[in-house]
Amino acid sequence: MKAPERITIAMDKETFGLFKKMKEDLGVSQSELMREALKFYSKHKTLFEFIEDKKVYTHAEMLSTGEHIANTSYWI
Repeated sequence: MKAPERITIAMDKETFGLFKKMKEDLGVSQSELMREALKFYSKHKTLFEFIEDKKVYTHAEMLSTGEHIANTSYWI
């Protein structure tokens, strides 16, 4: 099996804090977190291109706090 490609990235303090917290919360390696984040973004990038960021974050916040029913009519 061919060795994976290796990269080096730089993060500001705030971004690194988010990265570290997500890595710990998910219990995954740095590499796995980056792979999954890139796959997620690639799969859902149209959400970020066509919908205002505030709406995406509001929807995510509602779901993360236990709101299982969300009115998505504003997405259309």
